[in-house]
Amino acid sequence: TSSASRPLRAVLVGLITEVSLASARHALNGTYIEVAAILSISDGRTEEERINAIMKAKPDLVFISGGTDGGNQDSVLELTRATAMALMLLPDDERPNVLYAGNELLANTVVGMLQDHASVFVAPNVRPDVHEEKLGTARMELANVYSNFMTAQPVGGFDQVTSLASELSGIGIVPTAQGIANMVRFLGELLQKGSAGVLHVDIGSTTSTLVTSLDKQVNSTIRSDLGLGHSLLTTLAVLNIEQVLRWLPFSATEDDLWNYAYNKILMPSTIPQTMRDLMIEQAIAREIVRHLVNGARASWHHASKDGKLPAFRPIIVAGATLTDAPHPGITAMLMLDAFELEGVHNLYVDPYAMIALLGAIAYTDPTVTVQAFEHNGLVNLGTAFCATGRVRGRSQRPAMKIQITLESGRTVEKKLLPGEIWAAPLSSGQEVQVVVRMGRGMRINGKRRIKQIVTAGSAGLVFDARGRPLNLPALRRRPA
Repeated sequence: TSSASRPLRAVLVGLITEVSLASARHALNGTYIEVAAILSISDGRTEEERINAIMKAKPDLVFISGGTDGGNQDSVLELTRATAMALMLLPDDERPNVLYAGNELLANTVVGMLQDHASVFVAPNVRPDVHEEKLGTARMELANVYSNFMTAQPVGGFDQVTSLASELSGIGIVPTAQGIANMVRFLGELLQKGSAGVLHVDIGSTTSTLVTSLDKQVNSTIRSDLGLGHSLLTTLAVLNIEQVLRWLPFSATEDDLWNYAYNKILMPSTIPQTMRDLMIEQAIAREIVRHLVNGARASWHHASKDGKLPAFRPIIVAGATLTDAPHPGITAMLMLDAFELEGVHNLYVDPYAMIALLGAIAYTDPTVTVQAFEHNGLVNLGTAFCATGRVRGRSQRPAMKIQITLESGRTVEKKLLPGEIWAAPLSSGQEVQVVVRMGRGMRINGKRRIKQIVTAGSAGLVFDARGRPLNLPALRRRPA
């Protein structure tokens, strides 16, 4: 898989915004694409204006959809003629790839109209019926388009890698985000009881991605301006720097962050050299995740209450800053902070980028994907118990009373004061019974007492008694 280079610029061509064009957008989820223009039969443009719109957009891809199978043909051909004229007028080295996924009766006709001017890829209709959407093959063809695009980019050796990948898989290089989306879709089909869906977030050097599966519907947020290496300058421009500074346990200014960013982009692949640098990157990573989550909330409105994060189980993170922390407990804390979790959540890390790879392999050999994933494809951090509310009365009253019963029958008890976090030091893979009693004013999943059998992970089990929403101490009161 690959997330290198810039996103593809795409022009979407279709009949109806709410039908074929909506399906085209859904198919693009998981691919590094920036939609530069949209043409529809109802946009009121003349043929000349449509041609100019395509040429002005300078696309890398024209995605043509529209017409149910056996349905409207004239309107699809009208839009295709405008596309063909635009391609003819573009210089040879600026002509985009074309993906057709509309009325199947017109596939050969469309190919005949366009093949002299562009590389044409064909997929089954993404909207064969008004009430049916089929995106799988279109997404696979988008992987071929992406591979074709990347081969033409000035990235040394990419053509050889693409050729080898095509021999091995038959589909070439798959966008990393598309591989993630494919795997998250698979995990969404295997949801455990009490889970609203699956969430995966990947913080990279150039691009950050958040993919969720809710009610079997996959949604992707791909931001090529958010990253901790090549995109660090644009990241700071997007984020609220005051929000980043609040996570630092030492005094720092806005200028300090900008100075760090300018130095980082000189050698964006380097890792933090000091504990101070590490904490700065972890602070920025927290805010990148929070920014991605806030941007994705609109697609969760049916599954969340009061704008809160739905009960995602599992939550998976990737990217070196999150997965390669000095201790698994720190990774767990970063996740608790970034997502501001409430209730009970299963936390996983993907340190080897297995999710993206298995999602890409699934196109050609789903069995391998299942077998590899079932044999420790991810690292289990453990289960997190996150309280909401505030303790009423004296602050020295326990916010959580925890009782852990081991397989041997031995019992471990712990009391947490308001604001404390505790990672129970249990061996990874150990199954235990947990009973948590909440202090007055505190709840977990709306209850004052919960009892569950859970499996410890590399961070043991995590208990967060800080309450929600998080209330960070003023800088002068923080420990050095």
